[in-house]
Parts: sequence; structure tokens; C-alpha cells
Amino acid sequence: MRQAQRLKSTIGRKPILLRFNPEARWVLSAGIFADETHLAVLNLAGEIKSRATFPTEVHRGPEAVFRSFAANARDLLVQEDIAIDKVLGVGVAIEGIVDSAAGELKYSVRFAWRDVPVKQHVEAALGIATLVQSDGQAMAMGEY
Repeated sequence: MRQAQRLKSTIGRKPILLRFNPEARWVLSAGIFADETHLAVLNLAGEIKSRATFPTEVHRGPEAVFRSFAANARDLLVQEDIAIDKVLGVGVAIEGIVDSAAGELKYSVRFAWRDVPVKQHVEAALGIATLVQSDGQAMAMGEY
């Protein structure tokens, strides 16, 4: 919240008009696909401030993919002058069968990966709370 203006009053305390500050905190959104990864920084109103796309390179394995993911996420935040402690969370959509409660990619045909702890990788690399869903679930929620 931020103060927008002071209003006039004939009695008592002057009312203060408050406005929601959508840029008080930020969210990172990611779509991880076999060919490329899409990252975006969004404000609390859901408006995209900045985005980046880079090759996923799944053939390098999960550790390398998530190292690259974290480096690109940090670069995007630096580019927008957003401190990492101002990021509330990371939402990751990934191709495959996902156990959202565990934050784990159970199996992906396109990645040829099994039992990859996506949430653990992202949280360890960035230190930010992370939610993981399959790309299909995330798209359905986006339409809802």
C-alpha cells in the first residue's frame, strides 16, 4: 500500500487515500520446455515487467539446466534492478508428469528425465519459495 493523496475533511482527522502498490514485490514465472525456457518477472498485478528466453539444453542434464535457469533468473532481476529478497516466489511449469505437492518432475518423455526434484533445485539455487506444475495444468489455470 502507498499513500495516494490526503483528502479534505471538515472535522476530525484528514482521510488518507491509499493505493495498492503492485511493485512492492515480484514473482518469477517460468515455462521449461525441451527446446527452450521462458522466464518472466511479474508485479503483484500480474503485469509482465520483463522476460527472457534461452535454450533449455536438456541433454546436459537436470543440474546443468537448473544452474542455467538460476543464472538467467538472476540476470533478469539484475537487469530490472529488483533485489532477490523482493521476489515472493517462483512458479515453474514444466513438460511432463509432475507431483506438484512434492515439486517433482516424475517423468518427461521429451526430456527423458525421471524423478527430478525441480522445486529443490530452484529453491537451492535462488533461495526463493517455488511452486511446480505440469505445463498443461499451468495453462489450464491461466485460462481459468
